[in-house]
Amino acid sequence: MVNCEWLVSSVCQMASHLDGIGGGAMAIEKKEVMRHSLLLTIPEAALSLRLSRAKVYELISFEELPVVRFGRAVRVSVKALEQWVERREQGA
Repeated sequence: MVNCEWLVSSVCQMASHLDGIGGGAMAIEKKEVMRHSLLLTIPEAALSLRLSRAKVYELISFEELPVVRFGRAVRVSVKALEQWVERREQGA
């Protein structure tokens, strides 16, 4: 089973890195929100998978990576992402 805390922690660390040096209230607030997020943006999903954004869109199109759509907004469920990775591990 994929470790959810590790996934969220890695996304938080990378988001902090992208925000700059990583200190300050904004970075802490963003980390708190990310810890409790149910959905990831495509860049966040790419960071957590350690893949490019383009590769994540390719996985959505051709490998059936599950997404949730809100109009034009596309999000990846943390839970669905974990299950998708688990299925790929079992198939390998």
